[in-house]
Amino acid sequence: MKVARFLGVLITLASWVYVARALVKNWQLPADVSIPSTIAEILVLSFVYVVALMVLAFAWQRLLIFSGCAGIPPPRALIIFGKSEVQKYIPSNVVHFVSRYFQAQQSGATIRQVGMSLFLEAGLIVFTGAVITLLGDVDHLTELTHVNPAIWQAIIALCLLPLVFWHTAGSLLSRFSFFRALNWSERGRLSVAVSILCYLTFFLICGGIIHTLVARLGITGAGDSFFKTVSIAALAWVAGYVVVGSPGGIGVREGVLIYALTGSAGSFSAYVAVTYRIVTLGGELWFFLICTLADRLAQRKAI
Repeated sequence: MKVARFLGVLITLASWVYVARALVKNWQLPADVSIPSTIAEILVLSFVYVVALMVLAFAWQRLLIFSGCAGIPPPRALIIFGKSEVQKYIPSNVVHFVSRYFQAQQSGATIRQVGMSLFLEAGLIVFTGAVITLLGDVDHLTELTHVNPAIWQAIIALCLLPLVFWHTAGSLLSRFSFFRALNWSERGRLSVAVSILCYLTFFLICGGIIHTLVARLGITGAGDSFFKTVSIAALAWVAGYVVVGSPGGIGVREGVLIYALTGSAGSFSAYVAVTYRIVTLGGELWFFLICTLADRLAQRKAI
């Protein structure tokens, strides 16, 4: 773990340098884009990103059900998720998980159920992002990882097997105490499938936000297709997610976006990457405020 963290810090620092150089070299505001219109667009898109975060919260609630916890309803899961997600910007990139962990325990979930739901969340969201990337932007994935696309395809096919052969997988995995408490009924399979669909929706929204930012530049290029942009968004998000020690994926995510968007956004790729970060940060702050207010109102009603 220490080696992974050390490598993660190195990758993060290298990404910051790469992004800083790109900002100095290429930063420019498009001539036909004014600052007031940019601010208005950021506000609108940040609320769109709130919807994406709500989708993630619902996916986590379904994974809680699969993990054996049916006592946390969607509204409560939404509040827990919203109050903790913004804490990912605290150095270490795990504080938001710890916060969600303790809040869920206070709402009646066991340590094992919360831990399993977070483990499944990490695996499924990376899996979904990898699938989208393979379908739309396999060239960039190959260049960044130096792994043959056929190997990625084989890994994804293996990951899909448990969902297809659900009961067989349940019978085999239930022999291990770590997986025994999971809900291997049809309801459990439905919960996992719904979570994957939620993660797919999340990446579609993220890609839509980036596509909107690129489209405003009025530039036509090889990367203009919507699904191509979605795959780039998925690749960037997953890269920032898996690098240990990168708070909120800052630097890593922007570095991948600048690298991958050069074909469609050209010299404006730095503008798109930074604006996208502001949009997502704004969405997380809005979501935090909304969920905090909702939690206080719920506590008052309970008194």
